[in-house]
Amino acid sequence: MSEEIIRCVRCIVPASVPSSNIDKNGVCVFCRRFDALYGKDSDDSQERMAKLETILRRVKKLKKPYHCLIPLSGGKDSTYVLYLCAKVYDLKCLCVTFDNGFLSDHARKNIANAIRATRADHIYYTANPNMLLDLYRLFIKKCGNFCPACMRGIESATQIADGKFRPPLVIYGGGRKTSYVGYVPEIFQGGDVRFFNNVIRGEAVGKQGAILSTPYTRRQLNKALREILKLFKLETTLLGVYTYYMNIYDYIDASYDKIRSTLEKEMNWRCPPDDFEHMDCSLHDIPSYIHTVRFPHLTPVTLYNSNLIRLGRMTRDQALAVDEEYLQALKEPRGLDMLLDRIDMPREEFNRAIGDWRIMGQFRDKGHDALRALYRRIAGTA
Repeated sequence: MSEEIIRCVRCIVPASVPSSNIDKNGVCVFCRRFDALYGKDSDDSQERMAKLETILRRVKKLKKPYHCLIPLSGGKDSTYVLYLCAKVYDLKCLCVTFDNGFLSDHARKNIANAIRATRADHIYYTANPNMLLDLYRLFIKKCGNFCPACMRGIESATQIADGKFRPPLVIYGGGRKTSYVGYVPEIFQGGDVRFFNNVIRGEAVGKQGAILSTPYTRRQLNKALREILKLFKLETTLLGVYTYYMNIYDYIDASYDKIRSTLEKEMNWRCPPDDFEHMDCSLHDIPSYIHTVRFPHLTPVTLYNSNLIRLGRMTRDQALAVDEEYLQALKEPRGLDMLLDRIDMPREEFNRAIGDWRIMGQFRDKGHDALRALYRRIAGTA
């Protein structure tokens, strides 16, 4: 089957993803962007680690109740951030978790074990469960996907904790180099408050749902200040005056096998079989299913494994073999019947709603997206 699919010759992204923009040499835009940003011969890992150590030395000198805030989902990446911050770098950590009503049992146990192992403080943040279900139904009907509502909840919880405790660092378990969906506009829509408000405006759940509309003001001001300070090489000198938002994998390179073994040994972390990447939400299979419906030949692991190819951690043949298995055994996702029952949505209505990926675009702030794209080009991260 894979021979019949037009794919990038470097990774395995199929041409059915509109933004793949495969060129005359058969290379997709995601591989070309990766080469432009990370294809240099020189290894800057020591430089990045040195910068991280400078940041950490600075914040540990500050008289703050917490050195860092960590959004903790119970998955591998956020738990690894907590392990590094608490057990390796000896930081005073505050963790925050957004409970969307579908947090998996494995995630809850992993969170509890991680907090015990590190003696970090932890806050669960949630909203009225019926209101959340109404939001998921609304987002499926209007956007064809419910993830943006959850992403807004995560961002809202993080911003509330940040505003309350004012830690010098907010550390996420991601990174530009390891991101594999953030640059795919047909698929990714984060927790942008403008998008969220555009969807709920005028709806019955809108007034109650506005509790998740915590503005980005503080975060955006901090990011703007950081960029100004970088021009004068004061980015780390004034830590504590402003909050520094960072992704841990922009500073370190870590083997996924090493991460897993470390978490299992040091944090008593566990995951279900064959569910290493996304085990924190019991609905995580549904968005991947929606993407496959919208973009034929895109399996739940296509984008992830494509990025592993770019990182040199998987061969293209290995990734193709895995994709072939997924395509031959495509089935409805776990949790779909449960979700549809809880939001009272017939299967036929769900199928109609997820059919067209373009419907999400009408709620995006196109001016803001254009400014972000311009900034990325200027900053060299486009």
